[in-house]
This record gives sequence, C-alpha cells and structure tokens, in this order.
Amino acid sequence: MTYKTDEKKLARWILTRAEELDIISLDESATVIPPPQPVSSKSKKRKGKGRKAEPTPTPLPTDLKAGQMARLAARISARTVQKCPLDVLKIIDSVISLRTSVKKFYESLPGARSGEQLARCKSHAYWLEKLRDVRDVLRGCPSHAMDGQLTSTRFVVDSFMQLLGLDDDAETVPAKDDFLPDHLKTKTKAKGQPMHERLLDDFSIRSDLDEDSDDVEIAAWFLFQDMQHMRDYVKETWLDYTEGRTTLVTASFLSTEAVVIVKEMEKEFFDTFSSHFKHRTYADLMAAMFPDVESSFERFYPFLKTLPHTTQNFLMCMTWARIFFYGKTIVKEVYRAPLPGSIVEFDPSADTSGWTEERFRVERDGLLVKHLAEVHFQALRSSVKQQCIDENALVGDFRAFLDDKDHTVPLHLVFQWQIWQDHVVINRQCLQQSLDQLQEVPRNVTNAARHWLQKGYSPELYTDNHVEGSKRDVETHLIEQSPKIVFDDELGETKRRDRLRTIIVPFQIFLYNPWGCGIAISKILCLTQHICTDIINGTGLFTSTLQLYDALLQHGKIERWPLMDHLLDISAPTMYHAGRPKPGPSSSQTTSPTAAIPPACRGKTIPIIDATDMARAR
Repeated sequence: MTYKTDEKKLARWILTRAEELDIISLDESATVIPPPQPVSSKSKKRKGKGRKAEPTPTPLPTDLKAGQMARLAARISARTVQKCPLDVLKIIDSVISLRTSVKKFYESLPGARSGEQLARCKSHAYWLEKLRDVRDVLRGCPSHAMDGQLTSTRFVVDSFMQLLGLDDDAETVPAKDDFLPDHLKTKTKAKGQPMHERLLDDFSIRSDLDEDSDDVEIAAWFLFQDMQHMRDYVKETWLDYTEGRTTLVTASFLSTEAVVIVKEMEKEFFDTFSSHFKHRTYADLMAAMFPDVESSFERFYPFLKTLPHTTQNFLMCMTWARIFFYGKTIVKEVYRAPLPGSIVEFDPSADTSGWTEERFRVERDGLLVKHLAEVHFQALRSSVKQQCIDENALVGDFRAFLDDKDHTVPLHLVFQWQIWQDHVVINRQCLQQSLDQLQEVPRNVTNAARHWLQKGYSPELYTDNHVEGSKRDVETHLIEQSPKIVFDDELGETKRRDRLRTIIVPFQIFLYNPWGCGIAISKILCLTQHICTDIINGTGLFTSTLQLYDALLQHGKIERWPLMDHLLDISAPTMYHAGRPKPGPSSSQTTSPTAAIPPACRGKTIPIIDATDMARAR
C-alpha cells in the first residue's frame, strides 16, 4: 500500500539523518559515546566505590511512535546545516493527505461524536497534528545555519534518492530479504547495523496509543481504497467499451485480472495481520474497522444501513449483505428463482435521469438477487473439472461459496459482484450488443468450419490419421458444442419446464453479464485457435512457408516481417539441424535432404508449433 510504504520511507530517512548527525538515542541528553580508554584496576576500584555507572542510552528504534518522530525531527532541524530534500516533504504531504481521508471517513460515520468513535477520531487528529509538526519543522531546516553553510539542494536530493534506492546509478533497496540464504538474513538484521543499510520493511511509524488496532484499522481502510481505485479503473474500461474505444474481450480480461489482483491484496492483508483474525471473511474485516459495533449480523446489518450511500458504496457492504442473505436461505442443489413482486425488476431501457440514490439501490438489489440465482444454476450444471464457458466471470468463486458448508463470504467474492453491478449499470443501454457479439462469434466459426470440411482443405496434404482427427475436432467442438453453449438457453427452458413463477428473460445469464460474454468469446476463440493450429501442423504448408520466407530473406528479396520472424525463431530448432542456413552451395545445415518436403509426402506429420507457441508469437 502506498501509505505504509511512504511511512516506512519517512521513518527510514528520519532515523538515517539522525544517525548521521550523531543523534544515537531518543534520550535528549544522549550524545556520541566516546571510545573506551584503558584504566588501571585501582582506578576502576576507586570509581566503583564512589559513584554509580551512567545508564547506557537506549538506541534509536526502527519502529518510531508518532510523538518520537516529531521530537527527532526537531532535533535534526537544530543540528543540520542542510535543507530537507523536497522528496521527503512530498512523502510527508502524501501521508498527511491519505491520513486526512481516513479521518474524514470516520468523522462522517454515525456516532462519531461519542464513545469509541470519538476516541478513534481523536487518534487520527493526533496523528495529523504530529505529521504536520514534522513537516513544518523539516520545511524550516536548517534552523541555525550561517551563510555559506547550506548544502546544495541537488546534492541532498541525490543523497536521498540513493538512500531509497531510487537513483539511476544506485542499486534498488529490497523491501524484504526473502531471496537471501538464512545466514545472510541474520546478518542483514543484526543489531548495530547502520540505518541506511537496513531493509525498508524494518521501519515503521505507529500510534502512541493502541498501535496494533490502529494499524489494522488503517490498513483495512486503505485496502478498501485500493479496491475503489480498481473499481474506478474497471468502470472506465467498460465505459470505453460502451463508447467504442475498446473491445468486449479486453474489458472482460481486465475485469478478470482485477479480481486476481484483489485476491492477492486480500491474502497479503490477512497474512500481515494474521494474529488479529480468526477467520478471513468480509465480516471479520468489518469488525476490525468498527470494533465498537457488535459483530453479530443482527446488530451489524442495521448499523451498515445507517451509513451514507457513499460510504456503503465504498465498503460494498450492501452487496455483502445480499450475498450473505442468499447463503443463509439457499439449498445448494436446488435452483430457486425469485418470485414476481418480491424484487424490483431491472429495466435496462428505463430513464434514470430523475432517480435518487435510494431508487438506484433498490434496482441494484433486485438485479443482484436475480443474477445470484442465475449464477447458482450455472454453477450447478458445471464443476471444477467440467467448467462452464463463463467460469471466470462470477461462476467459479460462487461455486466455492456454495460448497462451503457455512457459506462464509470472502472479500474477493464481494468485490467481483460489485464490479459486476457497476459494469451492468454502465452498459445498461447496450447489454443486447454484448449478447449479439457473443452469438456472432460461434456463428462465424461454425460457417468457416463447415466451409473447410466441404472444400477448404486438400486431403493429399494430410495423413489419413491426422485428417480424421482434425475433422472430428472441428465437427465436435466448432460445429456442435460452441453454438449449443451460446444459443441454447438451458436456464430459460428449465424455468418453463418447471413452470416457475418468475419473469423469464431469454439468455439472462449472458444478457445481464457483458463480462461473461467477453470471457465466453475468449474461450471460443482460444479453442478455435488451438484446433486451427493443430490443422496447420498436419500439413507441410506451414514449414514450407517459413523456409521460403527464410530463403527469400537471406537473399534480400523481401523485407522483414516481425510475425514471421517470431514464428521462425520458434520453429527453427525443429526444421534445422545446426541453426538457420546461410546463402551458399552447402546444405549440411539442414536436418536431411528431405527437410523441406511436406511431412505428408513422407508419410508422417511433425508438429511444428502448438497453440501456446502461437499465442506467444502474437
């Protein structure tokens, strides 16, 4: 997280600068300890009898408290003759800005003027006061310098950048030493090591009061802020798709990757604060952010409902509540569609210009409840081994939620259902467009496959075994299965067959999920590419084309073609014995005199490139 990293950098700079100025302890009176002088045994006895030994100063800690940091900054200002680097002041401003956002968040909550909420707000105010003290003191550095004593700002900035490992010529300072052997790790963290040689993760700034709960609370808030940034980015991407600036597949891919990143963030957070959590669920995270609210759902849910709409959206708490309710009322093996009148139906064509926040929330609730049931059914008709075509868009993680006997709701599940709601609302006017694009792909693939089977290939270029295998793959996957998955509305048919009392929206699983449409298109195209690559491998045409391109290139007859160069690099080890041949009379570099003959003419096939290599070449 940016906030914690900036805090570590600030602590590292203050402690390093203090050490450079011979400030060796937090004790105000401590100075540099002089080297020990040899004394006689008699002198030792006289001194020992007459007076007590002076206490050893406490060394500078790497985990500073806010008050200690402010006092150290004042001592640095009193001793230094150098200006504080502008980069340090920028880091302090960044920390102040982020901490101010946290303070405003808690001040906007109900009960912020009483009880633990008031104490929490005062704690944030104290932090900000100390950070501003540090900034004001360092901004005035040096406080006592004479003319001619100021060190150039450029020199100080360069030194600071090298200190953080950000200078062009400096080696990057690692945050962790996990890559080191154990004996080196011990040396890295040895006592007495200079501050500027220590790892960035060794440093921290903590509260003067209850530092543990403060760290968890702040880290949780910034985790949600990072997720908000991810949501904003995904929404912008879907807006680009709506306005024709990007493709459906691209927007879907970025949505899927956003979920992957949030899973990593979630794991890192709970690993860091593992001692504070018995379970790793959304509810446990909320309990850490609001420790004064009783964690039982009966008490916690009413509190969430009192939050402002902007706060509810930031925390994604109403999405969590709906998933939680659904988990408590379902039977895993039974699909239940919501009854007519029990929810507000989603109308993509509705005029929303005069809607209030509450009206939008009610519509979203109805949309979410209905699609939870759709994805539930999609999860039932598939499995981990036999995944459905839109597995990565909601279905996979929702199946894990159904398989959990307690139906606990993890944070990443809430996040992906939230970005699903966000992008459906953004695309509400062009949901049909996504479904049309999805259905167009298997239609085009099927037509091309039938054309190939009828008159698009020459049997003499294949061995009998290979052409039969390719024909089976084309018929099974491209002509039969792909269209069936997309054009058969199995869920709609189930509703009609069981006479469920619900409003039936044709192809709802895809119509109300452009993200799922993009994922399905990707899978169909990947399968098509794999089969087509296998077909190409069954002929000598691919090999012959590459060798012809190579020969013409060697003789300067054509310009370079980057894609062919990539494919040639991948295929050369298979085609040539000792590297690519050069112009000349010798042919000793080829694998054999028949290397350039199509494989079918030699009675066998040699795979030249597979689908993975083809994707890498692209």
